[in-house]
Amino acid sequence: MLRIDELLKNWEDPDIAEYYLACLLGLTKYDTTYDEFRRTKGLYWTKNDVGDSLFEFLERLVALRVLEKDEDSRYRWNSDFDAYWLNPEIKSARSNRD
Repeated sequence: MLRIDELLKNWEDPDIAEYYLACLLGLTKYDTTYDEFRRTKGLYWTKNDVGDSLFEFLERLVALRVLEKDEDSRYRWNSDFDAYWLNPEIKSARSNRD
């Protein structure tokens, strides 16, 4: 299963970050050769509703501090973000506290 924290563990250019989001949302297929990215690059490199929405979502994740953005406009997962729901053991422990 694809996870955003794993896909964006390193700094990635906006088009690759948008591609990862598109894969996570089921808009395109994920592959490690980036053939699918090259096939769909117009989605990320041109002005269109879907590509613009993917970019806006990245920016919203930065505003929420889920992602970090550097001075070169690259994105990565914010390792300080408390994503307890990604770890079943932590989620179970938190639910038992209530």
